Amino acid sequence: MKPRFSLGKGSAPRHVVDIHQRGRLTTIDLHDENGAKASVECSDRAEFQSSIEGLIAERVPFAVGAMCSGASETLLHWLREGGVVPPYLEISWRGPDDWIVREIVDGAIEWQEVPLGVLLANNAL
Repeated sequence: MKPRFSLGKGSAPRHVVDIHQRGRLTTIDLHDENGAKASVECSDRAEFQSSIEGLIAERVPFAVGAMCSGASETLLHWLREGGVVPPYLEISWRGPDDWIVREIVDGAIEWQEVPLGVLLANNAL
């Protein structure tokens, strides 16, 4: 089965904007479809791993970076360090209020377009 993607216009769905570390504290920054901001602070690696696994399971997309690494690239680096890269969602922008959500599956080179609700549904791949 091909991984899937969905094109969107207007407000983007809830997504992870950034993952950053300051000392032992790792923060996961999110934006929702209304532009509201929220942060999840993780005091250790186990808490961070649990938070990331929860966001992946909830089908929350991770933003692709532009001039520097974004949440998606940070996530992929962290997952590869652990040796396991489960399928996850990433979101990128093609212009203002014009975005794409794509399933990231190791080795994928072609995607199938589906409605956003189907892609964001918490179903097993």
